[in-house]
Amino acid sequence: MKIVSPSTIAAVILGLMLAGCESWVHRIDVQQGNIIEEAAVEKLQVGMDKRQVRFLLGSPAITDTFHANRWDYVYYLKPGRGETKLESLSIYFTGDRVDRLERRPFQGSTPKS
Repeated sequence: MKIVSPSTIAAVILGLMLAGCESWVHRIDVQQGNIIEEAAVEKLQVGMDKRQVRFLLGSPAITDTFHANRWDYVYYLKPGRGETKLESLSIYFTGDRVDRLERRPFQGSTPKS
């Protein structure tokens, strides 16, 4: 049976302690909502019906009971490292037809990773 020297034990303990202090912890990307593709938004036109809008963009992320004439498409991406991205597109209808489009950049601050 071989006896391990105290300096070897100290080196192993020190190595384990330093590995536990590693700041490069894996962080997952958090993605929510509808991906708002620029090509699809460019195809949107005033006068399109709801069926055509749903075909281009998919179902809206938010349908508000109190604002039945508005569909909101929201996209949120928080990468494990880097800047948080938030996009918003609101489509307003008169009857069954698109009346206007409103794209809003995110206002406010987002936490950085």
